[in-house]
Amino acid sequence: MKIGFFDTGLGGTTIFKEAYEKIDAEYIYLADTKNSPYGVKDKETVKNLTENCMKILIDSGCKIIVIACNTATSAAISYLRDKYKDTIFIGAEPAIKPALEESNGQKIILTATSLTLKGEKLFSLLTKLNGVDKVSLLPLDELVEFADCTKDIQYDSAKEYLTKKFANMNLSEYSGIVLGCTHFPIFKNVFEEILPRHIKIYEPSEGITHNLINKMNEHFPNYHCSQKSVQLIMTEENKDFKNKFYNMLT
Repeated sequence: MKIGFFDTGLGGTTIFKEAYEKIDAEYIYLADTKNSPYGVKDKETVKNLTENCMKILIDSGCKIIVIACNTATSAAISYLRDKYKDTIFIGAEPAIKPALEESNGQKIILTATSLTLKGEKLFSLLTKLNGVDKVSLLPLDELVEFADCTKDIQYDSAKEYLTKKFANMNLSEYSGIVLGCTHFPIFKNVFEEILPRHIKIYEPSEGITHNLINKMNEHFPNYHCSQKSVQLIMTEENKDFKNKFYNMLT
């Protein structure tokens, strides 16, 4: 039995690294390098691409799959759970709940890809948490490209891009910012450098790992791994991506 992790690129490593350090298992990390990024594609395309990747992981022996991509989670997870009932899917959701609970009446900023921010899943979550009027939505699609689409991670370009994005916002009105795409924590230090100190940064890795541990205990209580391992699968070979992936885990 293997645990699968899926993302379009490097973003999932921000979650995978946390799980890899805490859970001994055989892992497969699948990156859809051929079709990244997802955030600017339409929902049906993202759903189909995600399902194709899930088939690869299922055929490789994964009984639990973490969809470590907010865009893919939003577009496909309900469909996947209905169709592949023998597989446990864990999705990535923005950490909106703790951000709202700790907001003290102030607003929060929710960053994500454009497709995630337009999704019904997100609107349902905001409605459930009574947060529709308390959350400002900020699409940051280009951050994904700064991480995945170049030889090295473009921290300087990300800083310039984020500085422009926040330039016209009255940041004193906000208590926190939610990094609602798994790529965005790659640039957490950049966010910390740009934003005022009073703004707390929320990202999903700890919560998803906790959920994965609970699912393991519930469904595979006797699971034992004799030797922890990770296999990287890319839908299109990319030496630069491979190097960045293993560097992110160190």
